[in-house]
Amino acid sequence: MKYLFFFLIVLTRLVTASQSLAQGSRQIDSTFKAIQVMKDDTNKINALIDLSKASSFSEPDRSKNLLLTAVKVAKNLKNPENAVAETLMELGCWFNDHDKPDSAEIVLKSALAEAQKLSNPLTRANIESNIGLSFYNRSLHDSAAVYFLKGIKIYEEQKNFSRAALVTNNLAGIYNGLHLYDVAEKTARKAIVLAIKAGDNVGLGKSYMTLANAFYYQSKFDTTSKYFELAVPLLKQDGNPLNLYRIYNNLAVFFKVIKNMKKARLYADSNLALAMKIGTPKGISNAYNTIGDIATKSGDLKSADLFFEKALEYAKIENSFSSFKGIYNNLSFLRIQQGRWEEALDYRILYEDYNDSIVNQEASNKIVELEETYQAERKQALILQLEKEAQIQALTLQSRNTWLIAAFSGIVVLVLFGFLVMRTNRQKQIIQTNKIRQLEYEKQLEASSGILKGQDEERSRLAQDLHDGLGGMLSGLKFSLNNMKGNMILDEENASVFSKSLGQLDNVIAEMRRVAHSMMPEALVRFGLKEASQDLCDLVAKNSGLSIHFQSIAMEVELDKSVSVALYRIEQELLNNIIKHADATEIQVQLVKDEIQISLTVEDNGKGFDVQQVKQGAGLSSIKTRVDALGGRLDIQSGAGNGTSVLIEITV
Repeated sequence: MKYLFFFLIVLTRLVTASQSLAQGSRQIDSTFKAIQVMKDDTNKINALIDLSKASSFSEPDRSKNLLLTAVKVAKNLKNPENAVAETLMELGCWFNDHDKPDSAEIVLKSALAEAQKLSNPLTRANIESNIGLSFYNRSLHDSAAVYFLKGIKIYEEQKNFSRAALVTNNLAGIYNGLHLYDVAEKTARKAIVLAIKAGDNVGLGKSYMTLANAFYYQSKFDTTSKYFELAVPLLKQDGNPLNLYRIYNNLAVFFKVIKNMKKARLYADSNLALAMKIGTPKGISNAYNTIGDIATKSGDLKSADLFFEKALEYAKIENSFSSFKGIYNNLSFLRIQQGRWEEALDYRILYEDYNDSIVNQEASNKIVELEETYQAERKQALILQLEKEAQIQALTLQSRNTWLIAAFSGIVVLVLFGFLVMRTNRQKQIIQTNKIRQLEYEKQLEASSGILKGQDEERSRLAQDLHDGLGGMLSGLKFSLNNMKGNMILDEENASVFSKSLGQLDNVIAEMRRVAHSMMPEALVRFGLKEASQDLCDLVAKNSGLSIHFQSIAMEVELDKSVSVALYRIEQELLNNIIKHADATEIQVQLVKDEIQISLTVEDNGKGFDVQQVKQGAGLSSIKTRVDALGGRLDIQSGAGNGTSVLIEITV
C-alpha cells in the first residue's frame, strides 16, 4: 500500500508537469515568433540562445533546433568569427548536458577552430574546458585533464575566478574517478577557495559535493555528511535540475551505505522526480535501480521487483551497459533474498558479461586516447622535420647560386653535395619510417597485452567472488537443509521431494564451482602451469571421451604469472577447437622448458584442414593475440586427413 501511494504521487506529478509543459510550450511559441521578425544580429542570436536554455529539458529537440538557428544567423553576419564560436560552444554544451559527448567534442572543436582566429582568451578557455568535459563524460581522463588545465590557466590569468572554480572542481572529479582521493581533496579545496573569492554560491555547492565524494570514497562518513549538508542549500539556489539530480543521487547512495533507509528513500524519490523532469532514460533507469536496491535492503522484496522492472524498461531505451550491469547485480542479490537460487546465478552471469564489456570498452577508450596522443606527437615531429629540411634546401640553393658564379668546378661540387644531401635525407626517411613502424607494432603489443591482462585479472576476481561469496552461501544453505532434514519427521513422499531438492542444490554448487574453475583454475594459482595443464587434460578427456596424453619436460621452475595464464588459456582454446572441429580420437599435449624458452605443442589425429584457406575465427585470433603479446612464435602445420600440429614458442 505504501508503494502504491508512491506511484500515485508520481503519476500526479507527471500530470501536473504535463500541464505546466503545455503552458510553457505556448510561451516559447510566442517568444520564438517575436524573435523571428528581429534583425539578424547579435541581439537575435542571444535571444535564441536564452530561449534554448529555457526549453533545454522541457523540449530538448526544440532547444537544439533553436541553437542550430542561432549558428546559421551567426554565419551570415559581416564579421562572424566570434558569434560563430560562441553559438557553436553553446551547441556543444547542449550535447554535453544531454549525455551526447561524441557529438559535443565534434561541435566544440569546430568552435575552437573559429575562436583561434580571434584574440579572445576567455572564449577559447570556455571552449577548451567544455571539450575537457566531453572527454570526462567518456572516462578519457588524460585528455580531459589536459583541456581542463588549459582552461584553468587562462581563467586564473584573466582573474575569472568563477570559471576557474568550476573547471578546477571538474579536475577534482577526475582525481576521484582515478581513486587519487588525497589529490581530489586538495583540488576540491582549491575550487572552494576560488568559488568563495568569486562569490559563486552554485560553484561553491558543486565543490562541496565533490569534496564530500572524496571523503565518502575513503569511508569518512561523518565528514561526508557535513559537506553534503553544506552543498544542498547552495545548489537549490540555482534551480538547475542537473545539479540537484546529481547531489540527490549521491545522497541516496550515501544514506543507503550507512543504512539510513528512510533518508535514502527520501532522496531517491526526489532523484527520480528530477530524472523524469530532465527526461534522460539512463538517469530514470538509474533512479529506479537505486530505489529497488533500497527496497531490497529494507525487506520489501515484492516492490523491489517492480522497481527493477521499470529500471530495465528505461535502460533498454539507450542500451546503457553501465545501467544493465548495476540492475543485474542488484537483481542477483534480490533473488538470493527470495531463495530463487538459479535465477540469482543467471543474473550474476549477466552482470559479469556486462562488466566484461565495460572493462573492454574502457581498455579500448584508453587505446584510442593513447593513439590520439601518439598521432599528435608524430604530427608535430613531422612538422619540425619538414621545417629543417626546408631550411637545408634553402641553404643549398643559395650556395649553388654562389658557386655557379664562381666557376664550373663549383657546379660539380654542388651537384655532388646535393646528391649526398638527398641520399642522407632518403636514409633518414627510411630510418624514420622503420622507427614509426616499430613504435606502432610496440603500441599494438602493449595494447593487446593490457587488454588480456585486464581480462585475466577480472576473471580471477570473479572466480574468487563466486567461490568465496556465492559458494559459501550455497554451502551454508546445504548445511542448514541437512540439519533440518535430521530434525524433521517427513512422510515418504515429502522425504523424496526434500532429497531431490538437496540433489538439485548439489548440482547448483557443482556448476558454480565449474564456472569458477573455468575462469581461473585453482591448480594454476596454487601449483603452477604443469599441474594445471595435467588437470585440464584429465578433465577434457573425462568429459569428451578422447585419449589425451600429457607430457612435461623440465617444467619444475616457476614461470611468470602472465606467461602461465596465457599458455593455459591457449591450451583451453586448442583443446576446445579439436573437440568441436577435428573429429580426432587422440591428442598429444607437450610442455618443454629449456634455458631460453618454453614451448607448447598440441597435436591431434583428426581430419586436419588447409591452413591457407581456413578463415581465422575468434579462437585462433585469441591465440595469436596472446602469443604476439608475449613476443612469441606461432606455427600451425595441418593438411586434409593428416591431423593438426600447433607449436608455440615463447622466450622467458
